[in-house]
Amino acid sequence: HTFLNLEIGMDPEWFPEYGIDLGAPVSPLPSTVAGFRHGGVYVRRFALGRVVVNPTDSTRTVTLPATMFRVVPHGGGFVPSSGKLPATWKLSYVPVESITLEPREAAVLLGSRP
Repeated sequence: HTFLNLEIGMDPEWFPEYGIDLGAPVSPLPSTVAGFRHGGVYVRRFALGRVVVNPTDSTRTVTLPATMFRVVPHGGGFVPSSGKLPATWKLSYVPVESITLEPREAAVLLGSRP
């Protein structure tokens, strides 16, 4: 399994990114992280999308093979004492044909809008 985890403290927390369904990886893990390298960024492909990570100190632009939907999270953090998550904690989806990643930035991309 592959998981996305964000950690900011010891209290219960939740982020909209936890709900992203990328499906299963389309290929097994490589023997080293270098196996994810593709044109200056790291890419992991899944049945429903991909994750792209820029580990460098430079901005990188990646041209995608087709229009994809960049997942944009809004909100998240410590769960309120009521246990009810704010309605503003959600995901939106932006159609993109390329993405520009700042240094040490990542993007989650889906093949279709959920």
